[in-house]
Amino acid sequence: MQLAKLAFMVTAVASPALAQDAERVSFPSADGQTTLVGYVFMPAAPSGRMPAVVMMHGRAGAYSSAAKGRYDASTISQRHRMWGALWAANGYVAVLVDGFGPRGYPAGFRASAMRTGPMS
Repeated sequence: MQLAKLAFMVTAVASPALAQDAERVSFPSADGQTTLVGYVFMPAAPSGRMPAVVMMHGRAGAYSSAAKGRYDASTISQRHRMWGALWAANGYVAVLVDGFGPRGYPAGFRASAMRTGPMS
């Protein structure tokens, strides 16, 4: 019961920002060779200095499994979009970093990647 209530509250708070596209940014990686991509979720009424969070994806990458080769703000996974929207709705700037796409693996890796390699 509590989990259902929490899920409803998160959806209710985040829903208005879900329709808003995240702004794409790029920045150099620490390796000095790769330019990483990030997506910035901003509060509806940004003002002055704001707290920020850096969101990192898991082995499946930042994008939806339904991306079908289109890897941009419109195909960010629902989970990452929900978290970005939730942080923004609560006054934070949230940046989702895509660490796989710029390295040639936008679809991420299977759980068995140690044996089979990245997802295609």
